[in-house]
Amino acid sequence: MPKNPDPRRKWRRLHEWPAAYRQAWQEATAPGDDLDEASYGKSLRPSSLDTMARNFGRWLTFLDGRGELDDRVPPAQMVTPARIADYLRELQEMGYCAQSSVLAISGISCAMRILAPTRDWRWIWAPNGVKLSPHLKGRRKEFPVPHPSELYGWGLELLAQADAQKRPQRRLAQYRDGLIICLLASRAIRRRSFAAMQIGKHLFRNADGWRLKFEPEDVKNRRWIEFDAPKTLTPWINRYVSEIRPALLLRTMKSVTANGIAKAATALWVSSDGTALTEAGLTTAMWNRSGRKFTLPFATHRFRHAVGTHAPVDDPEHPGIATSLLSIGARMHAKHYNRARDHVAETKYYSAIEEERKKSKLVAKHLIAQNRKSNDES
Repeated sequence: MPKNPDPRRKWRRLHEWPAAYRQAWQEATAPGDDLDEASYGKSLRPSSLDTMARNFGRWLTFLDGRGELDDRVPPAQMVTPARIADYLRELQEMGYCAQSSVLAISGISCAMRILAPTRDWRWIWAPNGVKLSPHLKGRRKEFPVPHPSELYGWGLELLAQADAQKRPQRRLAQYRDGLIICLLASRAIRRRSFAAMQIGKHLFRNADGWRLKFEPEDVKNRRWIEFDAPKTLTPWINRYVSEIRPALLLRTMKSVTANGIAKAATALWVSSDGTALTEAGLTTAMWNRSGRKFTLPFATHRFRHAVGTHAPVDDPEHPGIATSLLSIGARMHAKHYNRARDHVAETKYYSAIEEERKKSKLVAKHLIAQNRKSNDES
C-alpha cells in the first residue's frame, strides 16, 4: 500500500520559498569579511543555517495550508501571537514530541532574528504573555549507557578480528569502524566534526605519536580541541593510514564525480565505495555495529553520554573532567549528558537484588541441609 504522508509535515526547501523571502534570507546570510557589520545571520555555520531554514520551511507550509502565505507581505508581519499558538496546537495534534516542537518554534525565532534583526523576537516563546515552556516539556529519555572502557574494548575487538573477514570490503570496513569506535570512546567528538576529519589537518603525527586537533571553526561551540590519541592505538592508526585507508580509496566507483574523488583524497574516514564517509554514513555504521553487540543499537552521540555519565563517577575528585573531555559547559553537561545519577541508582538497585539473591540462596542451602539431616536421623 502506498504511503500517504500528512502534507502538513512537509517542509519547504529554500528554493521553494517565496522569492522575496528567499532573497532576503540569502542576503542576510551571505558570508562577508571582517570589515562587514556583524550580524546574526552571517555569524552562523552553514549546518546551523540549514537547520533553521528547514524548520522555517515547516512554518511556511503551515501558513500555506491556512491560505495565509503571501510573498507580498514581509515575513515579520506573518509572525503573530495567534499564529504561533495555532502552530504549536497543530504540531501537537500531529504527534510532534516536545523536542521536535521546540526545534520548530526555534526555527521561527532564529529565522526572524535573521530576516528582521532590529526587532525583539523573544515574545515568540510567550505569545499573548503565555509561556510555551509548560507545553514543551518532554520526558527525559532513558537508555543504557555503556562504560567508555567497554566501548573501547569493543573497538579493539573489531580491530583484532577484522582480518578474519573473508570479503575485503567487510574486512576494511570493520577495521575502520573499530578504530572509529576506539577514538569516540576515548574523547567522544561530535559527529559533524568527527566525520569531517582530514588526514594531516585533524589527525597528524608528532614525535610522541598520533594527535588530534580541531580548531574553533571545526567545532559546534567554537572551542579549540587538541589531544593525543591513546598510545595503545598507535599501531592500529599506523596500519589504517598506511594500508586500510589507501585500500578503501582504491574501491572508488566509476560513477563518483571528480569533486567526490577530491574530497575522499583528504578525508580521514573513507566509505566502502571509496568516497568520503558522510555524517549519515558514520551514523549508519555505528547503528549497525552496535545493534549486533548491544541490546539496543545506538549512534555516535551515545559515546558522549558514556563519557559524560561515567567520568564523574570514576573520578569524583575532579568533577569537571567530563566537561573538559566533552568540551562543553557544566550546565550543558548536567542537563544533557550526565546520566550518572540514573547509572548509580541502577547499579545500587541491581547490587541490592544480587545481594538478596545471595542471601536467599544461603537460606535455601541451610534449609536443604537441615531437611537432609532430619531425613538421615529418621
